[in-house]
Amino acid sequence: MPIISGQSGGGSTSPGYEIGYDQITSGVNIASTTESAGTTIITCAAHTFDGALVMVEFFSPFVTDSSVSSLTIVSLFESSTQISRLANTSASNAAQQSSVALTGRYRFTPSAGSHTYTVTAFANSTTGTPAIGAGAGGTGAYPPCFVRFTKV
Repeated sequence: MPIISGQSGGGSTSPGYEIGYDQITSGVNIASTTESAGTTIITCAAHTFDGALVMVEFFSPFVTDSSVSSLTIVSLFESSTQISRLANTSASNAAQQSSVALTGRYRFTPSAGSHTYTVTAFANSTTGTPAIGAGAGGTGAYPPCFVRFTKV
């Protein structure tokens, strides 16, 4: 489709523009049972925002819960400030360890400028080693765990 004079060609001010993408290709065991000091899953690079709405998206191909408990929560932080809980998983049977894919999204407005975010996780028990899964992709492998910031 041709660009009509006065229309954007899909630059950094256009909805859908990917502001930043950060990933891990190895899983992380969740060692924290407190939200304020969650286990770091992904430390994002500094990304520059223009003060407009963005959508943050978190994905993990699998999250393994504790073997005696049923709650794992993934959060987005900037420094020590929690921006939001992004997603959680809970097993229907706390005595049975479960593993599920996990996706969470949150629409928010960061101030204009450079920001560095961290994705963390905690579980209400670390018995059985709860974990956030990730892989390198390809044949017989899981895809990376990632966080992506997209212009709304």
